[in-house]
Amino acid sequence: SDCQVSEIPKLMVSWKWEDVKRRGLQELEARSLQIPPRRVWDLYSNRVLPFHAICSSGIPDNLWAVSHAWVADSKRQDVLTKINGRLWPVPVPKETTLDHIRIELLNMGAEYVFLDVLCLRQRASIDKEHVRECEWRVDVPTIGHVYRHHRHQTTVVYFNGLGLPFDIRRSKLDSPLHWFNRVWTLQETTVNWLPGGLGAR
Repeated sequence: SDCQVSEIPKLMVSWKWEDVKRRGLQELEARSLQIPPRRVWDLYSNRVLPFHAICSSGIPDNLWAVSHAWVADSKRQDVLTKINGRLWPVPVPKETTLDHIRIELLNMGAEYVFLDVLCLRQRASIDKEHVRECEWRVDVPTIGHVYRHHRHQTTVVYFNGLGLPFDIRRSKLDSPLHWFNRVWTLQETTVNWLPGGLGAR
């Protein structure tokens, strides 16, 4: 809807409180499992934004999700990045970077993305652990809705690890860490998925 520029700050405050109310944060539990993600990665500005900054209601069609396998601890590193305001270290495979992942997602046509390691608070300093626990109490039970809120939700899948090349060799498929061998990926399965890691390295 049309509005004056001077009204935008007031609208943002209103959207923020709608978002707080929707998450039931006062009770530290989700009132509904069908709520949008708390944060999204704006690929154009290359920063993580609170959901209310992009939309005041439901999940928009241009919000994609990323599903990925995890790699062994020895093959990943924690990266402090200004993308999420350095609020927590982001676990990323050593063989790739967040810049590489962003470029690939942009080339695939994404604008806004939910990527758990960037948008879901990860472990950080001990003094912030209570914040993570409170957020996870709401966010973890509602993650499935981000991937399955609409049958045509676009989800990019990195089968061999976040940002890593698509590889169907038997040695990769047999790994207990492969995307197909993890139970939690069931909630991230959609009919409108795109394989990640197909671009030239």
